[in-house]
Amino acid sequence: MKIGIIGAGGHGAVIGDIAISLGYSDIYYFDDYLLKKNFNLQGKFAGKLKNINQYQDLNFIVGYGDNYKRAEIINHLESNNLNIITLVHPNASVSMRAKIGKGTVVMRNASINNNVKISKGCIINTGANIDHDCIINKFSHICPGVNMAGNVKIGKYAFIGIGSNIIQKIIIGHQVIVGAGSIITQNIKSNVTVYNKKELVINEKN
Repeated sequence: MKIGIIGAGGHGAVIGDIAISLGYSDIYYFDDYLLKKNFNLQGKFAGKLKNINQYQDLNFIVGYGDNYKRAEIINHLESNNLNIITLVHPNASVSMRAKIGKGTVVMRNASINNNVKISKGCIINTGANIDHDCIINKFSHICPGVNMAGNVKIGKYAFIGIGSNIIQKIIIGHQVIVGAGSIITQNIKSNVTVYNKKELVINEKN
């Protein structure tokens, strides 16, 4: 099987490992900022992003951790009718009743319970736990070790920092950044950065 991974940095390399574990044997990497002589991933360096349209036969996944860059490239792939796939690590636990959108990657040891809905272009990172009936909107990143109780809703382009905990029925708005290790016990409106040490602190974005 063939796969095209857009982005040959650390996140792209992890996606490459997942692809290999799922049986992909021909892996092509695309990256605007990588010189071929510096390429050391398992696979082939296929050049810059402008070369993507030459590979109509590939299944594509985007290997950028940045939500906005990932969205930009997925939208480009869609507009050019290129095939976008979903990758789920074989060691992840995903309910048969969960729905996962195209372009989303589910990493090793993630757990996704029943009736969870994950939109397109998301990252569910290593060891994240998403309980029943949660909704994660498009182009969001759930970082390693996040624990999310049931019926949580996450907005578009959200970034939930490593090791954060979110209690049940919380609503987190669009374009929210939750700092690492935060404990979220109240709803968060859109376009804010949230972090906590002893208490919740909200910083408005400009």
